[in-house]
Amino acid sequence: GNVVALLNPRVLVLGGGVLFAAPTLGRHVRTRLGAYAPTAHASALSIRDAVLGDVAGLIGAAKLALEQ
Repeated sequence: GNVVALLNPRVLVLGGGVLFAAPTLGRHVRTRLGAYAPTAHASALSIRDAVLGDVAGLIGAAKLALEQ
């Protein structure tokens, strides 16, 4: 809630190994966000699942290494 209030993002992308190992965590974030984030921020926020799944970190590290 505090990060949403501070940064006011348009999109929150949920992903990574922990989230994919515990799918209920994503549902918990979606249902509880409204209780902690200001209504104006939470209602404008789109919550999406990461497309790259739990390999996103690996892909990002490889991209960074290739750019160096």
